[in-house]
Amino acid sequence: MAETDPISDAASETAPIDGFLAACLRSRLGTAPLPSWPPQLDQRQREVASRVFFHGIALLLWEGDPIAAGWPEGLAQRLRQEAAGQCFWEQSEHQAIGGLLEAFADAGLAAVVLKGTALAYSLYRDPAMRRRGDTDVLIAPERMALARRVLRAAGFAPVGERLIFQEMWVKRKRGGFVHTIDLHWRIDGSATVSSLLERGKLVQRTMPLPRLSQRAVGLDPLANLLLVCINRAEHEVHGYLSAGEKLYEGDRLIWAADLDAICASLSHADWAELLQLARATGTSQCILSGLEFAHQALGTQIPEDVRAELLRLPGAQDLMTYLSTRSTLVRLRLEIASTPRRIDKLRHLGRALAPQAQMLRERFPDHPRWPIAALRARRLVEGLLKAMRAQV
Repeated sequence: MAETDPISDAASETAPIDGFLAACLRSRLGTAPLPSWPPQLDQRQREVASRVFFHGIALLLWEGDPIAAGWPEGLAQRLRQEAAGQCFWEQSEHQAIGGLLEAFADAGLAAVVLKGTALAYSLYRDPAMRRRGDTDVLIAPERMALARRVLRAAGFAPVGERLIFQEMWVKRKRGGFVHTIDLHWRIDGSATVSSLLERGKLVQRTMPLPRLSQRAVGLDPLANLLLVCINRAEHEVHGYLSAGEKLYEGDRLIWAADLDAICASLSHADWAELLQLARATGTSQCILSGLEFAHQALGTQIPEDVRAELLRLPGAQDLMTYLSTRSTLVRLRLEIASTPRRIDKLRHLGRALAPQAQMLRERFPDHPRWPIAALRARRLVEGLLKAMRAQV
């Protein structure tokens, strides 16, 4: 009997819901009324609510008036609660992150806001529409000690395990709001990805974000387009932890909305510049995959000559391997080869040989009560069995 792919099976089960939500989002981005509620989803309201949360589009849909579109009352109210939560969180986030960026500037630190928050405050009419769980900030590695002092003075505290090129800081405010800074000293958590993006000098592609702070600076739309496409690919292959569950999905509709908004803002010269970035960074296939996803989901317009050129351009082999393999050994080899400092190479080896608790909990979310030693043993046994099968 042929083995089934649980990831593909899950995608096929959610396809009718995701198709309906994509149609809803298309209508909202075009300022049209929401499509009428389909009766065939009457028995799947809980799943619809879960997918709305996964896609991060509650506020976008709520503004389309789901009650008028005939959505079930209970589901519409859940949507309203999630949308209201996004709005309240954004008000608190604006205060916390805007204040931190001002403190960084006062300290003489050049901080660059990446991805979701940069997009929220540059492309979305209301930043709350761009749901996200954290703010990614890039700081020069030689200024990290000062950045940590500023974070502590602003009420943030480090959480979790420090990774090779990033760490997480959290601030908890009254009302239960939590604000998270994902502090980077390379543009991506992967050395393989960072080394390629650095060829395109992405960190120099900045723009002011005055709605966030008068001194806030973020990556420009083209740089963020690359990051969205890469983030999508990384999540699809390597997975990520959400509400205690390991997910392997890259087709979140909020990312399609990001790409749609970016593409709509591009001039002919911008598209030509995107092709130059694709050549310099070796990301052509990753970019094309992301743009095709946005086109299929939301009808995003991609110039035919741009699509043809992205299809023609060869992608960087290391990047394609990193974004397609699930082999820990292959990824480790690529990461060490792309890491310039010997101390960081040793850290990669240390994490691979003796992974810390957070990494193991994310890899084995179905066993939250297992001791770390047992999880390490299971990981070792699975690795040995995989190596033995590969030799057969």
